[in-house]
Amino acid sequence: MGKSGRIVLSALIWTFAGALFGGVFAGLSTGFGGSIDHRWLVLLLAATLAATITSSFFGSMQVALLGCMVGVLVSLGYLVVGAEGGLPLLVLITAGAAVASGGILPASTSIRTRPLAQLMSGLLAGLIAGLLLAASTSLLPLESGGWLIAMVAVGFVGILYVVISPLLIGRCTDRASVRLGAPLV
Repeated sequence: MGKSGRIVLSALIWTFAGALFGGVFAGLSTGFGGSIDHRWLVLLLAATLAATITSSFFGSMQVALLGCMVGVLVSLGYLVVGAEGGLPLLVLITAGAAVASGGILPASTSIRTRPLAQLMSGLLAGLIAGLLLAASTSLLPLESGGWLIAMVAVGFVGILYVVISPLLIGRCTDRASVRLGAPLV
């Protein structure tokens, strides 16, 4: 692939990552907005969770897709057999299966993708972006569940992720990536 092809591919990947973050952020901020009275806390939680989820997919796609596929298949199997126990048991079983699947990934995949560093980069970028969003919405008339605040959040998180990620990837040891990274993602 030539240089222009790599540029187009990078732009496409960043566009999808931004769209994923924006959708998750908008959904979480709307959902939290109904139950949390403090606007700054809604923005902080939504930005942090959305950035963590997005960075897991963006930075460690193989690991995240495996966990998602296993979780979906286990939850479908749970529903097909008509198991009793309700939603809490379904969530517990699905999460357990996803964590276990991350634990059986080959060490080479975890070392190459550094899922722990990717997850932590998103967590820190989201936390800082959430604080910046809370500060900026106190100064500007932005709705916490609106599309404009989601666009601002995408920009904040994207820039922070690009700055933070190289710093954490270099400091994440192989042992930590292999043992903790994939199951956490």
